Amino acid sequence: MRVTALLVPAIVVAAHAQGLPKPAQEAFDRAYRTLKAGQPQQALADYELALTLAPESWDIWLEYTAALRQTGQLQRAAEAGWRAVALGPAKPSSWINVGNVLISGGALGAAEPVLLEAVRLAPRDEGALRGLVNLGYDAWCQGDTALAERSFKRVLELAPEHLIAAIDMGAVALSLGRKEGETQVAAALARAKARGDQGAAGWAESVLKAGTALRAPYPRAWDVEEIPARLRAKPVSSAPSAPRRQYTLGRLPGLALTVPPAWVVKATQVDPALGAVTLTVTPREGAAFKILLTTFLNPKPKEPILPEGARATIENVLKSSGATLNWLTEPRGAMAWAQDPHWKAGTPDDYPFLLQALIQIGPAVVNVSAFWGDAATVPPPPADLLAFFASLSGPL
Repeated sequence: MRVTALLVPAIVVAAHAQGLPKPAQEAFDRAYRTLKAGQPQQALADYELALTLAPESWDIWLEYTAALRQTGQLQRAAEAGWRAVALGPAKPSSWINVGNVLISGGALGAAEPVLLEAVRLAPRDEGALRGLVNLGYDAWCQGDTALAERSFKRVLELAPEHLIAAIDMGAVALSLGRKEGETQVAAALARAKARGDQGAAGWAESVLKAGTALRAPYPRAWDVEEIPARLRAKPVSSAPSAPRRQYTLGRLPGLALTVPPAWVVKATQVDPALGAVTLTVTPREGAAFKILLTTFLNPKPKEPILPEGARATIENVLKSSGATLNWLTEPRGAMAWAQDPHWKAGTPDDYPFLLQALIQIGPAVVNVSAFWGDAATVPPPPADLLAFFASLSGPL
């Protein structure tokens, strides 16, 4: 039985955040109230603003992870969750949040060590135990009975009185044709009735009624955003964070862009009336590519850019020259690169390859054009160019 209380993970009350600047605390409080009101999508913009102003706050990263998970943005949620782990590795809530994200994405094998770390840190933590119960239930639904039984067994080792884990453990045994599961479920039913726990009692009665004819619920049939391998385990940090440069537009608190030390912002054009800023960035002095990044900041909340609309916009831009598009995955918008079929060697700023991206990050709509290559044989974007786009996956 899925423990529904964990569908909305334990969220740190915003007022408990420590040492936040006043503007960050105000944005954090707004986001918390909006999330509590059941509007996670609307809360994201304020969480991202708070993180721009206080990027090292464990409390904000923790809540931000939960909001992203509730909106189905599981890759971003995993990235945010691991950031919370890096900032608070000894806090079980950090690991519980990541475990919930991995379960939501169907990465059950990866969720197991994450939740085991949570119970190692806090063996009786209710959220950690619920996480393991949900992991076991989803594993049973997906046919991984070994993982299911391991999860329920660990819960019962730590909390022998845990009714749902005991019933689920017996249910798995019965679904495998093992009669001993009936004894376990019957004992849990008696305890549930003694406690007046109607939910657990009803679940136990339905399991006993089915007996060895019991079958696991049907596997999940709806689509979820896949969590790639790189986000299924704690990332190994090989270098300190890149410095942040702050740009301010009008009344808005700020636009933060992460730029590696070797990169140079060549020019900046700001139009506060339009709420727009255009940056021309050279990844390295003398490098064979450059980036134009135009950001439009919306004073009022707007609907997120849908991938379909973003793809159509990019197609109109790139196909006009007859170029063939090569689409890249970008769940919050669209990203594609193409080679200009009419390119001829010319000035240093005349490049044969173009990468176009249209994404939305909080209140900002970002249109990125990256130009690179000084010969027709130059391969797709260098690793540091792709790393730049990866940096856009967090708050801009």
